[in-house]
Amino acid sequence: MQIITQGKTKASQPRGFEFPRGFAVTQNPKHYSNEMETLNLIEKIIQPYVAMKRKELNLLSTQKALLIWDVFKGQKTERVLSKLTSKNIEVVEVPANMTHFFQPLDLTVNRDAKKFMKDQFTSWYSANVQSQLDSEVPLEDVDVDLRLSVIKPIHATWLVSLYNHLSSSEGKLSTAKGWKKAGITDVVIGTKELPPEDPYEDISINDV
Repeated sequence: MQIITQGKTKASQPRGFEFPRGFAVTQNPKHYSNEMETLNLIEKIIQPYVAMKRKELNLLSTQKALLIWDVFKGQKTERVLSKLTSKNIEVVEVPANMTHFFQPLDLTVNRDAKKFMKDQFTSWYSANVQSQLDSEVPLEDVDVDLRLSVIKPIHATWLVSLYNHLSSSEGKLSTAKGWKKAGITDVVIGTKELPPEDPYEDISINDV
């Protein structure tokens, strides 16, 4: 999992918390991905995963891998594309405003991840309030500490829990459903024909 915190130094990362080995944890002032973060993602997560799968499937190191992602400009730079090519990874870009149709993660996993994290926060917040009420703190004095220094380590544990959830049988099924909804699964197993070279050929109004 790639984690990007907001800040200029590692001090912005959750204090006293260590993410599992294999997580790519970085920080930048704007708190979102860019070319450098994408290169780090390729080096720390994508390439090791592809190498592992090639080994598991007894494939050559030159076997092509397929990477599906959107047209975010930080993922389309010359350095990024050159890096992927050097790793024998082919890119298929989901057109702008079409990820909710063709990006497997957007179809199932991202929705499940957001719900999981919201549930984690709700449970934590409710438990905090309940604990104070049980300690006979007057309702008007109940106060949940939402400072970043407090929330960051707790949020980090939720992210690890999310990773474990997505790695479970239930999570893997959710991922598989995303590939199915995007139409990729049927093409891979040969139950659906590839589209013609002209994408608008043989399309009827019922297909739209």
